[in-house]
Amino acid sequence: MNKDLLYFYLHPFLWPKGELPDDPDVNWSGFSFGPYTWTIQTYLRLKKAGVSCVLTSEMPDKGIVIAHRESWHSDDSHYADPLSSAGDRFIVDVSCDLNLYTPANIHIVQNPSQTKYLNCYYLPHWPQPGIVPRDPARGHVIENVAFFGNQKNLAPEFKEEAWGRAMKEMGLNFISKFKPFDHTDASTYGFDEFWNNYSDIDAIIAVRSFGSSGYDHKPASKLFNAWLAGVPSILGRETAYSYYRKSEFDFIEVNSMSDVIVSLKRLQDDELYWSKIMGNAAVRSREITHDKVVDKWIDLIEKVIIPEYRTYINRPRIFRRKLALYKNLHHSKARFFSSVAKKIK
Repeated sequence: MNKDLLYFYLHPFLWPKGELPDDPDVNWSGFSFGPYTWTIQTYLRLKKAGVSCVLTSEMPDKGIVIAHRESWHSDDSHYADPLSSAGDRFIVDVSCDLNLYTPANIHIVQNPSQTKYLNCYYLPHWPQPGIVPRDPARGHVIENVAFFGNQKNLAPEFKEEAWGRAMKEMGLNFISKFKPFDHTDASTYGFDEFWNNYSDIDAIIAVRSFGSSGYDHKPASKLFNAWLAGVPSILGRETAYSYYRKSEFDFIEVNSMSDVIVSLKRLQDDELYWSKIMGNAAVRSREITHDKVVDKWIDLIEKVIIPEYRTYINRPRIFRRKLALYKNLHHSKARFFSSVAKKIK
């Protein structure tokens, strides 16, 4: 790879206001923020792996420019200066859970279901850096059940009094692990073991809602983190989780609050079932380490992004403009039919 060919771009509005890490394996609070996870953490990990790349807030005129969707065009109107491929600039849009940035040449998505769209390539979301795994000395005990994340991503049933009563009857503690981060507030930057500490956690719950919603734009990161932490996971129905499911021991899927309660009771009462889940987590976690995700990034860069970039810059300008118009039309039609399908459901 040519020197300085690859850029990780953050819009100046998103550039960090506090201390930046130089090690991707520390639990920096900024890694809970999508643009920093996908831009800064990826940059740090690829650089550590020997990939020549640059982190910048200045838009390069040429080369491969990789950026989170928010860096291309703000969804909250803080800035509205959409950028496109120009000259020898080749745009790679990390779309995450936002609409695809249609002027981009290539899109990186965090859910395999999204690869049905033109020029979309799946890469797993980074697992939480520096996870402190569950203490093996706890043995077969189900006492502390946790939700890691923003409460807005937790089904409302878990915020009702009935849930609290059910937990008390089973002798369980429900712990919410969330620490707000504001990229504009330097006081929220720092390093700690809050988000990544599973040492006293016996199971995790991650249910956005009960029902059939697939959440085709969401990643499987909570499942990854649970495997790496050695903790059973009780999850809602999401396509990203289903993609990784090989056996009943990968995770417990629930469709109602009664399913959750039954699952917790089984974990408490059936030690053999619990031990199979724990053993399986140790095996599956080897598939989604940071090094494995780095390999996937490098593979995509070398086999897809760089060849596509070289083909693109050798094409006439008029062909590039026609290609951009075609992509815009394709994605507009895809979004329309997707929205119609959701309404029909």
